Amino acid sequence: MQPTPPSLLKSLQYFEPPVILRSTPNWVLWRYYGEGSDRHKCPYTPKTGRVAKTNDPATWGTYDEASWWYRRRSKRYCGVGFIFAEGGGLFGVDLDGCVADGIIQPWADMIRTRFKTYTEISPSGTGLKMFGIGDVPPDVKLRKKVNVPPCTNKTPGIEVYGKLRLFCYTGRAIGAYRELHDCQKQLIALLKKIQPPESTIRFKRNNSKERGKFSVEHARKWLANHGPAISGNDGHTHTFRAALALVKGFSLDEPTALDLLREWNRTCAPPWSERELNRKIQQALKKC
Repeated sequence: MQPTPPSLLKSLQYFEPPVILRSTPNWVLWRYYGEGSDRHKCPYTPKTGRVAKTNDPATWGTYDEASWWYRRRSKRYCGVGFIFAEGGGLFGVDLDGCVADGIIQPWADMIRTRFKTYTEISPSGTGLKMFGIGDVPPDVKLRKKVNVPPCTNKTPGIEVYGKLRLFCYTGRAIGAYRELHDCQKQLIALLKKIQPPESTIRFKRNNSKERGKFSVEHARKWLANHGPAISGNDGHTHTFRAALALVKGFSLDEPTALDLLREWNRTCAPPWSERELNRKIQQALKKC
C-alpha cells in the first residue's frame, strides 16, 4: 500500500461515522488480497470472519460489531468498510489520484465543495471518498477518467456507486461536514458529465417542497434497510438510532420524523407504544 502523505493525515483526527452510516447495518471488515495489478480489497463478515458478499446483507454487520473485531484483529484486517445496498437511498463518489503531498487537486476539490457532504481521505492517501444521500439511476456509466496530468501512481478518475459496492472507511474527514447530506441535485449534475452524450438523465427538483419529498423518500428507504427493532435484540438502541438518523441525519422536522417512525414501527416485534416513539424522538432531538 502506498504510504499516506504525512503532511495531510497528521493534521486529521479520526471521526466516528456519520449518524446515518453508523446506524445502518451494512458494515464489514476488509483487507488487501492479491499482489500487483491483481491486488484488490476483499470484505469479511464481522460475524464469522469469513468472506462477505456485497450482494448478501446476511454477511454484513453493524458498525459496532465491525469496529470491535477490527480493534482485536488489527494485524489481520486493514480496516472497516461500508457496503451500499440496492435501494438504500445512499451513494458514494470515489475520486482517484487526486491527493499528492497533502494537497487536493483543484478538479477534485471543486467536486467536493459542490457536494457539501461527508468526505474523507481514502486508505491509500491518494484519493477522496464522499458519502451522500441520493439515488443513482440504474443505467448510468459509473466511471470516467479525468483528463489531467497524474499527480500519483493512480490514474485520476471519478467513480459513482449506489449499490453492491464496498467503500473503505478511514474516518479521516476533510472539510466542515461530519454528516451525510441530500446531494441528489449535485449527483445528477455529475452523472450527466459522466454519461455518454447520447444518454440523458431526467431530473426535476426546483423548490423546497420537492426537496422535502426526496428527503422523506430517502429516509423511508433507509428505515427499510435499517430493519425492524426486535425484542431481546437491543431494540431500544436500534429504535433510538432510527430516530436519531431521521432528525439529525436526514434533518427532518419533528412531526415528519415521528410519522415515519410510526410507519417503521409497524414492522417491529413487538411494536413500540406511542409514548415510547415520542420519547425516542425527544431523546434524539436532545442528542442533536
